[in-house]
Amino acid sequence: MIRFRLAELMVDKGFREGRRVEIGEVADATGIHRSTLSRIINIRGTNVTSANMDLLCRYFGCSLGDLAEYVPDEQINAITAEPASAGLPTGKAPKMGSKVSSARAKAR
Repeated sequence: MIRFRLAELMVDKGFREGRRVEIGEVADATGIHRSTLSRIINIRGTNVTSANMDLLCRYFGCSLGDLAEYVPDEQINAITAEPASAGLPTGKAPKMGSKVSSARAKAR
């Protein structure tokens, strides 16, 4: 799977410039719609056109390798898997106030 590092690039740019870089600013500067940028940041495996990758690389002054990286599926599965002893479906966090999250909070 290709993992886009857009959120990290926004944080890095903000750190270098001493301010917060918002999606709207990136959208205005690149002409890429805000919803497209949001999908790149939030949805795993989203498709991104080469034109959009070009615009983002130009905006951040980075190479394609800085914008995206290849992560093998096995590595992603290992990261997202939770131990069976947690009592939760894989990749799901308990809702606040649920018995599982309350029990975990008390155990701490």
